[in-house]
Amino acid sequence: MGWGMPSKRFDELCLVRDEDGSCEALDSVLSKLTDSDLTVDDKLYRALFHGDGLKPYPILQKRLLATGYDDKGQEPSPAGRATDLYTLVSTPDETTDIIFFPNLWYRSKWYRWDDDLDYAFEQYRDDGNDDVYPRDITTYGSFGPYPWTNELSDLDGNPIPWEDHTALAKRTDWMPAVPTEMRWYLTQHGILLNDGVNQLRPVIAQWWS
Repeated sequence: MGWGMPSKRFDELCLVRDEDGSCEALDSVLSKLTDSDLTVDDKLYRALFHGDGLKPYPILQKRLLATGYDDKGQEPSPAGRATDLYTLVSTPDETTDIIFFPNLWYRSKWYRWDDDLDYAFEQYRDDGNDDVYPRDITTYGSFGPYPWTNELSDLDGNPIPWEDHTALAKRTDWMPAVPTEMRWYLTQHGILLNDGVNQLRPVIAQWWS
């Protein structure tokens, strides 16, 4: 799970592309970025904790490529690959969606593959009949996963206060907020404009290949 959009829409909005398409160009751009390139500027990091007015949810750790949680006083965790900040929902027939992660630490919690337990739950999901075929599922949600569940923004990406679910259901001027670190790296490195980032939505997907 993460924040995503249909791959065809990403093709339209992505600022990087080559003859093979935007997803291949995205991989090329990200593969050149280092741990330093994907470490959030300290001024932005601190600004989310201080000052007046409503602010987006704080950035949990500045090093987006850290493969673990970097706690103060501990040895920094190894850096992973920038290309793992996203994945494609690809069935044997087609690529349908693209999903981005806030950082690699959350990727490790939100993405897995070749999982025997997942397969077993799918195999026996109804009445214990082990002939059930695994499903491909992609579902866009109304609210972000924890800890962004209560984080909202207007359609331009500016934070807005949380309201009761009943009140929110009547509004058309809000969306589940995109994590600040995701907005930062997608715009900082010329992948999407802010308007494109604002079209990302929380998504959970399962696919089999």
